[in-house]
Amino acid sequence: SFFVGRMMVFKRKNGEHIGKNRAYIGYLATLGNYSIKDNYAYRDRWVEVEFKLKGTREKENKDLDWSFRVGGRFHSNDNFTDIIYIGARRSSIDYNKTVWSFIYNSAFNASLSFDAQTLQLTEGEILFEKKWPVDWGEKTSLGLGFGYLYYNDNKYKGELKEDGVDNHQLIIRPNFKW
Repeated sequence: SFFVGRMMVFKRKNGEHIGKNRAYIGYLATLGNYSIKDNYAYRDRWVEVEFKLKGTREKENKDLDWSFRVGGRFHSNDNFTDIIYIGARRSSIDYNKTVWSFIYNSAFNASLSFDAQTLQLTEGEILFEKKWPVDWGEKTSLGLGFGYLYYNDNKYKGELKEDGVDNHQLIIRPNFKW
């Protein structure tokens, strides 16, 4: 992977500690030699290019992470569909707010992928997570996410294509952060 862009540091005027308080904006390029389907590796030279905005804010009693991206993955192996995608993610926890606060103690993740030639949907995911701060130590929380994952037979071509496949999956994701 190779990143070209800018980084911004979030720092108080009098503060020395920076930690993870940063944001990045720019282009990310990733190259690979294999792609995986059903636990098998297939020879495939691919390139993925995306424009990304990503950041983290850590304060004494709050954490906020976010990421926005748009990009595409292009394959040399004709059995894999070239895709373009868009995605957004946000995660927030405030250890001073009530454990039932849905705005300050929650996470959201959504992404959509499309066939680069036909613009038909190949994959979609959405996830909502509720977080509960706990007093087990500094910055500890439990989370429970619920979501939905969909992909169809447009994701693969040629000998890897499975005609008529519409896969719908319910996601239940427990989470523990310390």
